[in-house]
Amino acid sequence: LYLENPANCRVKAIKRCASVLVGTLVRRFGQTANVTTAALHLLHKYEHVPPHLADVLEVVATEFEGGAQVVSRTVRELARLDAEDLAREGTLAKNAAALLCELAERVPRLLLPSVPVLLPHLEHGESYVLRNGIVQAIGAIALRIFRDEQDASQASNHDHHNNNNSDDDEDNSGVRHGDAAATSDTLVGVLEGRVLDVSAYSRSKVLQTLVPLVAERAVPLRRFYPLAELAVGRLSDKAAQVRRSALLLLRTAVQFNPYAATVTTSLFQRKLAQCGAIFDAIEQSPTA
Repeated sequence: LYLENPANCRVKAIKRCASVLVGTLVRRFGQTANVTTAALHLLHKYEHVPPHLADVLEVVATEFEGGAQVVSRTVRELARLDAEDLAREGTLAKNAAALLCELAERVPRLLLPSVPVLLPHLEHGESYVLRNGIVQAIGAIALRIFRDEQDASQASNHDHHNNNNSDDDEDNSGVRHGDAAATSDTLVGVLEGRVLDVSAYSRSKVLQTLVPLVAERAVPLRRFYPLAELAVGRLSDKAAQVRRSALLLLRTAVQFNPYAATVTTSLFQRKLAQCGAIFDAIEQSPTA
């Protein structure tokens, strides 16, 4: 109930006490179902709630035994919401989308197993706001997993250098890298499938979500060229915001492309000169 009052949410001490109280209810008294119900009630009514609710769920999930179930159960309950109700109730869709984004930033690995239950809302959901939130959450999860894998790989290499234990470190690193690569490939594939969403807002959001993934080279190599082709196709989109987002993605792809070391610029310089000549001819030709 303390989350209903925005003033309470701004006091860190109160928020911490409430988080510990909720965690204790889950761990000692098995109140996961009631906590989930209370969370959904808050999402239905209060627009200020999502970031503060995410703070509480993070503490419960990471500091209390069994607390991770609260996150997964809350996401499952959100996935069960009727698509028509979400399209009609703007506050609920907006809050649900915001909560998913917040959880993806705070506890991405806990949210990852729940992604499949959200996919029907991407395919058949009527609320573009919720679709946008799911897209952003998937992008944040993919990016965090890639960063964690990079950090783990660097730490493993450092330990290997210090301990000269090459076989064990390489085996462990290889397994982790394979899991992370497969996960990234799957998540980026989901995002690619939404580039042709019926809503221009969602098409634009997907392209924007892919930009940081490309910038950090978190996109698997086999996905890079098809992704560039999709972005080129969106340059002819009827919506200006989608065209702008596609152009931003392409610019990022050129700047951070994984083949930059082997690309020769002479071909592109010739193409640029040819295009410039065409534009000059068009400007000089008499208008009808």
